[in-house]
Amino acid sequence: MKILKNYFWNMSYQIFAIIVPIILFPYVNRHLGPTSVGINSYTYAFAQIFMVIGDLGVANYGTKLIAQHRNDIHEKSRIFSNIISMRFIIVFLAYCLYEFYVVITGKYVLFYSLQGIIILASIFDFSWFFMGIEKFKIITIRNMTVRFVTLILIFAFVKYPKDLWIYILIMSLSNLFGNLIMIKPLTNELHFSKISFKEIIKHLKFSLIYFIPQVSMQVYQTLYKFILGSIVGVEAAGFFDNSDKLVNLILTILSSLSMVILPNITHKVSEKSVEDVKTFFYKYFDYMMFLSFPMMAGLSAISLKFAPWFFGSQFKSVGILLMIESFDIISVGIGLALSSYFISTNQIFKYNFAIISGAFFCLTVGISLILVYGMIGSMWGIVLTEVFISTFEIIMLRKQLSMKKLFAHFHYYAISALLLFIVVLSFSLLFRFNFYLLVLQVIVGSIIYISCIWLFKLPIVFEVFNVLNRFKK
Repeated sequence: MKILKNYFWNMSYQIFAIIVPIILFPYVNRHLGPTSVGINSYTYAFAQIFMVIGDLGVANYGTKLIAQHRNDIHEKSRIFSNIISMRFIIVFLAYCLYEFYVVITGKYVLFYSLQGIIILASIFDFSWFFMGIEKFKIITIRNMTVRFVTLILIFAFVKYPKDLWIYILIMSLSNLFGNLIMIKPLTNELHFSKISFKEIIKHLKFSLIYFIPQVSMQVYQTLYKFILGSIVGVEAAGFFDNSDKLVNLILTILSSLSMVILPNITHKVSEKSVEDVKTFFYKYFDYMMFLSFPMMAGLSAISLKFAPWFFGSQFKSVGILLMIESFDIISVGIGLALSSYFISTNQIFKYNFAIISGAFFCLTVGISLILVYGMIGSMWGIVLTEVFISTFEIIMLRKQLSMKKLFAHFHYYAISALLLFIVVLSFSLLFRFNFYLLVLQVIVGSIIYISCIWLFKLPIVFEVFNVLNRFKK
């Protein structure tokens, strides 16, 4: 029941997080224009690289460690104090390197400086701790409040392309203040604990192990936008970023499930219930596939008409990028599920190897595609990289997990999604795209998909009904 409540709170925020950008993206794109949007994407992508460096893998490492000791307040406090001290030092050094680069380049100095606030804000990001103790309600309320205030401020102060600096300042400060307000609830969970230099070094060593996949993933995600902006132009980076943001919004439905499941599997592993872990994981993987296929099919079917309607006619190019990137959803769903298994079962080195191999694949194949095919090539590079990583992870786990159980219903979901795609695409081709058509496509597509799953009599249908009944009680 605790998992259901955590997923409810996490999903509540994720739904809110989807609604806000649906309102915000068209407004920002229309008022700032392609060039300003591109500059924001370009400068933010670079700042995010240093933010990831400052994080140093704490998001996964810290969550896992706190989940293992969540019932011991003394150990929990000791771990937190030393990890935060380590993080402060690393973030400060990362920020100094970032500002040094800004001064040396001399280009977009104001925008780079304002983006730099998010690096400093990451010092006070305590969400990993609350995820470790499985208190998602606190994170959800914080995130929803910050998002709502940010939305109001942008509508009030961002009107023209020259207001780009205001937009970046609002987004950066929202990160900072959003993290600072988490200090009060944090004090209720911890007590004072002395800092140990020896412990800091120990955490630094283990954090680096978790940092490797994180920074590798950043290479083929954030750095891609920076490379694209440098080679093709900032407008191309803006088009790419809009597509990427929209797909990432949809992927929050999958990532929210992954965030809730990781500490739970970790706790089961710490209790040494191996068979329970595998049984639980098979169900979790099936849920990921159940959700991934309709999201991919639906987004692909509406993308070409949706992009110019949603972002504005100047952003028509986003449509083809969106259609290509929609194929990424299945691979990312598989990758999220398998990464949870790797991390929770202490197979971080295998996980690292898969991600590093993916980064190498991205650097060789992906960047080659950018040089030859430009913006379109960059998106195919992302899709192929995710396919490579998920396939590689499956190969590494083939002797630990039953592939037959993992992919038992894969073809049923694929057939159901194909029917969804055909019907929804037909609507896009036959009728003029507007809000009412979009709602109709979502409703009809959902009915077709669920009906197919019901006709196939897949166990997930009955499990979902059981879950809903338990939640009502």
